[in-house]
Amino acid sequence: MKRIITVFTALVVILLVVTIMMKNQQSGQINYYLGFSREVPMWLIIFVTFSFGVLAGWLTMGLSLIRTRARSSRLRREVKKKEKELASYRGDSPEELS
Repeated sequence: MKRIITVFTALVVILLVVTIMMKNQQSGQINYYLGFSREVPMWLIIFVTFSFGVLAGWLTMGLSLIRTRARSSRLRREVKKKEKELASYRGDSPEELS
C-alpha cells in the first residue's frame, strides 16, 4: 500500500512539473555576480529551484534519520546491558531472557 501511495505521489508531482513547464515557456533573466546575466526559460528556473529544495529536504531528513538510528542503536545496547545485569542479580542466565 505504501508503494502505491509513493508511486501515485510521484506521478502527481511529475504531472505538475510537466504542466508548469508547458505554461511557463517565456524567458527569465538570471543575474549572477560580477555583472554576468543570462536569459533562461522560466520553467528551468522553477525546476532548478524545486530540485534544490527537494535535495535540501532529503539531506536534512537523512541527517535526522542517521541521528535517530544511532540513538536507537545505542539505547538497544544499553537495554541489553541492563537486562544482563538484572539477570545476574536474579541468578538467571542471560540466554533465558532472549
